[in-house]
Amino acid sequence: MNSSKSKGLSFTAAIIILAVFNLVAFLLPFAKAGMFWIGYLFTTVAILLTAFVSHRVLGREGMKSKFYGWPLVSVAWIYFIVQLIVGFIEMILSFVPIQYGILINAILL
Repeated sequence: MNSSKSKGLSFTAAIIILAVFNLVAFLLPFAKAGMFWIGYLFTTVAILLTAFVSHRVLGREGMKSKFYGWPLVSVAWIYFIVQLIVGFIEMILSFVPIQYGILINAILL
C-alpha cells in the first residue's frame, strides 16, 4: 500500500472512530458528572492527536519519526487504545473525584 493511501486510511479511521465514540458516549446511560467529562475530553484529544499524527507523519519520506525505536504512528495508536479504555472506565465510574482522572490522563498524555 502506498504511503498516501495509508495516510488517508489512517486519518479516515480516526475520524470514524471519533464519530462512533461520540455516539457511544452520549447514547449509553452514563451519569454525566465531572469524571465523565474528564474521560470524554481526554479520549477526544487522544483521537484527534492520533488523526493529526497519522496525517502529518505518514507519506513523508524525510519524516521517519521514532520514539525509542518505535514508529511515531504506532505510539499514537497505542496511546489512543489505552486512553480509550481508560476513558470508558472513567465514564462508567463517574462518582470518583475528578482530580484522580486528571492525574491519570495527564500521565497517559
